[in-house]
Amino acid sequence: MKTKRAVIIGGGLVGCLTAVEMQHKGFDVTIIDQFELGSGSSVAAGGILFPLMPWDYDEKVYDLCKSAANYYKYFSAILLKETGIDPEYHESGLIMINPVDNQKIFNWCDQHDVDLKKITFNGSPSIELSNVSQIRPTQLMRSLKVYMQYLNIKVHVNSEIIDFNAERGEVTECLSSNGKKFIGEKFIITTGAWAANLLREYKEKIYPIRGQMIQFPKSNLELKKIMYHDGFYMIPRMDGTIVAGSTLEDVGFSIKETEGSIDDLKNKAEHIYPELIDVKIEKSWHGFRPGTHNNIPIIGKYKDYKNLYLNVGHHRYGVTMAPKSAEIITSLIMS
Repeated sequence: MKTKRAVIIGGGLVGCLTAVEMQHKGFDVTIIDQFELGSGSSVAAGGILFPLMPWDYDEKVYDLCKSAANYYKYFSAILLKETGIDPEYHESGLIMINPVDNQKIFNWCDQHDVDLKKITFNGSPSIELSNVSQIRPTQLMRSLKVYMQYLNIKVHVNSEIIDFNAERGEVTECLSSNGKKFIGEKFIITTGAWAANLLREYKEKIYPIRGQMIQFPKSNLELKKIMYHDGFYMIPRMDGTIVAGSTLEDVGFSIKETEGSIDDLKNKAEHIYPELIDVKIEKSWHGFRPGTHNNIPIIGKYKDYKNLYLNVGHHRYGVTMAPKSAEIITSLIMS
């Protein structure tokens, strides 16, 4: 039986995990990205493996996120063994400072078997979720690139797909701006915030939301848990650096980082952890989240072609939703 070819358009984390899942199911997989693998929102992400404030979202959000920690715990061990690169998965826990509507949080955690306890942090009433995990997206993408080579997944970067050729309602090949053609039996679009560049009708459904982040250098500070307050988070990494973010800016694909936003992030970090007042920002960066209504991605078959699928629009939780999304779209393709 001839091996079927799957062409995945978009090389962020969602695309890469979809590629891995499809390869494991026996497909000959090619993944294509208009830039470099993971150069969009994937490596810009914080990597918290829990949807911040899931009690305020549609239940579908948590359904897509809840298996992520176990997945990455297992997969990180494989990646470390096969590539020698540690994705830095660890269960650091999370503290919510002075949360709103405690009873709503308690009820939700009780219904979903999520452990929590009341604590006080710097004099403020807080809630600790001890089982919340994190992963370091830059390390995860580094290891994934090597692992996909190990799996013989074909990778093409700096190649923007601009059109499809189709016959009798099925895509036969996709065409890149540099003249390359990619032939396959199944095509999956995982281009995140750039989805509407290829499928114009999704312009109002999937749109870029810029997020700016900062990082404090390694120091003798003893921050061990993820801290969260009023939409802002701080993530202590295993090497002692601290990542803080993030902004939510509807500015299209503007790459100009704003000094005011960076200063605001630093001020928020200092408010939570005053010991950071004398620590200078080591670096800052930004990414473009694929914004969608209610943070719910579009995962399914494209209406016009029998063999074209979408796995896009994961908004703030691409890292957390990626494993389940890859499983869902692969199962749909296999059915």
